[in-house]
Amino acid sequence: MENCPNCNESFKGFMNSNKLLKEETVEFINHYLPPEEHKTHYCEKCGYDKYYSAKDKYNDAVNRISKFQMNNIDFVPCISIQEPRSWDIEVIGLVTAQSTMGTGFYTEIASSWGDFIGADSKSMNAKVSTGESNCLNILRTKAISMGGNAVVGVDIDYAEVGSLKGMILVCATGTAVRLKNLDVLPIENKEQIAQLIEVSEEMKMIGKFSKVQL
Repeated sequence: MENCPNCNESFKGFMNSNKLLKEETVEFINHYLPPEEHKTHYCEKCGYDKYYSAKDKYNDAVNRISKFQMNNIDFVPCISIQEPRSWDIEVIGLVTAQSTMGTGFYTEIASSWGDFIGADSKSMNAKVSTGESNCLNILRTKAISMGGNAVVGVDIDYAEVGSLKGMILVCATGTAVRLKNLDVLPIENKEQIAQLIEVSEEMKMIGKFSKVQL
């Protein structure tokens, strides 16, 4: 092929570096164009602007989805009970999460002093609480991505890791389930879960473009 089928730009010439774009890049560009504008081929000349326009739209979509998930993922039930009596569930599979945080030298001193005087170490408690929250949200996100809408049988464990015991590891496990009778949940939870499932499906659809390059 000596010329681009789309714009007729030449590929010949000693100093000419123009070439056809890969199939996955063409698919990426077409995904963000109206169907009537889809082309079977683009070269670097005619596809350059279209690629970066698609890239901007892709990044906007990822940021929008990530922000929505972050702000609404805690609407997904995440409970320690194996199977609440009022729930009609379908088991999907195991979900796990880990979160590691550094304690730091001065944090260790503050914690020891707090224990000595009989007070809680607010700094350490805050880090553990953050680790727990991170793990629960990871379980929720994994459940949604697997087609579930809740997590049951949640268990959280803690450990110090590292040669100097300077890291806190928070681990969580649970079972992703599909709650069939969503009516047992508050109306707000049902609405947000439906939207979380929708944006999760959108993320799966565009996720294949994450490594596409010009």
